[in-house]
Amino acid sequence: MRISGVLPKFLLDELKLNRAKRRFPQADYIRSHSVSVDARLGERVGIGEGVLVNPGVEIGDYSYVNRGALIFSGTIGRFCSIAHYSQIGAEWHPARHLSSSPFIYGDKSLTGQPSGFVETFAPPVIGSDVWVGSSAIIMQGVTVGHGAVIASGAVVTKDVAPFSIVAGVPAKVIGQRFADAVAADLLEMAWWDWPAAKLTELAPLVAAGESFTDLLMPAASPS
Repeated sequence: MRISGVLPKFLLDELKLNRAKRRFPQADYIRSHSVSVDARLGERVGIGEGVLVNPGVEIGDYSYVNRGALIFSGTIGRFCSIAHYSQIGAEWHPARHLSSSPFIYGDKSLTGQPSGFVETFAPPVIGSDVWVGSSAIIMQGVTVGHGAVIASGAVVTKDVAPFSIVAGVPAKVIGQRFADAVAADLLEMAWWDWPAAKLTELAPLVAAGESFTDLLMPAASPS
């Protein structure tokens, strides 16, 4: 007899949670029992309560996923902030097949003949230092560039350029985090890929707050 047939659900959930913690000892914290051991989590990753992380999902170092977020598929870079109840890479249903129900097109088709449709055929790719706001939705087939901001409640159906700020349904660009020259320098620097020991070099820029751009791109000296 399988253990799942004799233990109450709360004990099964506790077993799943402990299994995930053993599988990912490098994580900062894991508070959800719905983290697949076939996912890939980087160093110091944080997983909040009620978060779903499906098999094959990859989350980079120092990123965190807040309460209730659902990561169905995709790759998430380093230093990302995924807010509560957001959804990333959800399965699609075929809109132009005979039926959009998996009981007709899927592996358990009542017809005995599945269509072969793949529900996660284009997992999204999210760069590093990306902030995904609460209840935002990022669809399959989308690439979100480094440093982008996805506003709360936005539905991202198209690629998002690095350091863009997008909002709305469907999401549209409403601003940029930085001037083009600053964004270009940051992309070239790619500090998010630095090893942890090297990040100490960013201390002056961090301490400068919003004026860090003055240090990154000092004004030209008068001739």
